[in-house]
Amino acid sequence: MDECISIIFLQSPRPRESHRSFQQRTGKIKTYDPQSKVLMALRKEVLDQLPVNFETFNKDSPVQVHIECNFNIPRSWPNAKKEKTVQEDWAHISAPDCDNLAKLYLDALKGIVFEDDSQVCYLSVTKKYTDLIPLVFIKCKKIHSQLIPRITQII
Repeated sequence: MDECISIIFLQSPRPRESHRSFQQRTGKIKTYDPQSKVLMALRKEVLDQLPVNFETFNKDSPVQVHIECNFNIPRSWPNAKKEKTVQEDWAHISAPDCDNLAKLYLDALKGIVFEDDSQVCYLSVTKKYTDLIPLVFIKCKKIHSQLIPRITQII
């Protein structure tokens, strides 16, 4: 049986921001993570949603991750366009990029759901609009086979 875990963040999707550097008066260059508090909050939410007996997917296990990001429909859009967006399940094709969204949420799961994000062999990120609550839904699945299927078998 495949091990599978689902996590839901009830917030608007956020991308991973780059680390920032600054030079101190002494001439030393310091680097900091502008999202360290955001990341800590996300990690706490992950821990709160996991079952009590959950064990981290070990380092030897390949992992499949799907991240679904649901964005608010922009208020500036005309009502006809908003209705069409919901009815037709439109894709969100503007910034932020899928890869930057994935980075933040994979960092939040690292060390809790799986030991390292290098274990992720399959990653899919979906961006779409919603007229409901903006949220991020993540599904992680431990894969028991080390065999990698061809791309034609996945699609």
